[in-house]
Amino acid sequence: MIVRDPSVLNTVLKGLREWTPFDGRRALDDMAHAFDASAPDALLTAQLRGHLRRLAAIATSDQMFDLDEDTMRLVEAARELADGQMPADDDRFVGRLRRMAYVGSELLDRLAELRHLREPIPVDEVAACTFSPRFHASWSTPPAPPWPPPR
Repeated sequence: MIVRDPSVLNTVLKGLREWTPFDGRRALDDMAHAFDASAPDALLTAQLRGHLRRLAAIATSDQMFDLDEDTMRLVEAARELADGQMPADDDRFVGRLRRMAYVGSELLDRLAELRHLREPIPVDEVAACTFSPRFHASWSTPPAPPWPPPR
């Protein structure tokens, strides 16, 4: 299919420019903070909503795989929690925040089991993937250079 409409192409291009890979470590950190929360936190709520939406989208993005009933329940719960209103009462707010974290962590674990998620290589590890002594830090002695040949 060839798309020639400039507005469609601009929309796709904008989406590609704004896309970032899912950061499972950050999501787990935010979920851990939610379990420790004792007062309403608007920033943490927004972050958890983003994680839940992203996880639900990842779970349902691949039409090739049928999700089991438990996973679909988690996806529906994630969408409901991400789109729902937060209670005005502080205790109920914190309770809902913790429920968001629980559902997110369960869905994250389930997607990892189903291999719908793949953790990207951290940037600092990518920088180390060169033929440098740092890359070969596990060697007891550095390898001998191939040139010049021994005499």
